[in-house]
Amino acid sequence: MNLKEKLKPALDVLTILIFSAVPTCIVSSIFAGGITLLGFGNFWGWFYLVTAIQAILGWLVNVVSSKVLGVRMLEAQAQALLANAYQNAELNCSYCNVRNTTRLAIGKENSFKCAACNSVNAVHIQFTTARSTEPLTSDKVLKDIFDKIADEPIDTTTKQNAINTSKIEVDKSTKQES
Repeated sequence: MNLKEKLKPALDVLTILIFSAVPTCIVSSIFAGGITLLGFGNFWGWFYLVTAIQAILGWLVNVVSSKVLGVRMLEAQAQALLANAYQNAELNCSYCNVRNTTRLAIGKENSFKCAACNSVNAVHIQFTTARSTEPLTSDKVLKDIFDKIADEPIDTTTKQNAINTSKIEVDKSTKQES
């Protein structure tokens, strides 16, 4: 890390201070000069007073604006939550079986008025749970199955005995037919 990269944060702070201090000093100089020209005290006294007033007003504006911004952000979040609190659902009327689109909210009593027969329908929401599973086509599952098959010893004697037994039975049946 070179010297320029090390000093970058300090230079950024210094740049911000210069860009905020220069306008403050210009405004303080204008006010202090004007008041001094009118004959009310010395320049530096008024300069320091006007600078202090600007600093206090800047701090107050910052505090008030951050509070207002915080309140507006909370209002926006509340509106977003309210908008997402309802879900649209297509439900059949329990009286005439016509499909109706209605908004439902979890944790509240829901009902809707049928567009066709004007009957009020109560809505009951029920949740069920199920196990999460992986599809069998998963590479991991197939690899586990193939590894298990590959690890099992093959019993060739049993297979050979089965083949020999079936040959003997075929030979006996062909001899009986002839």
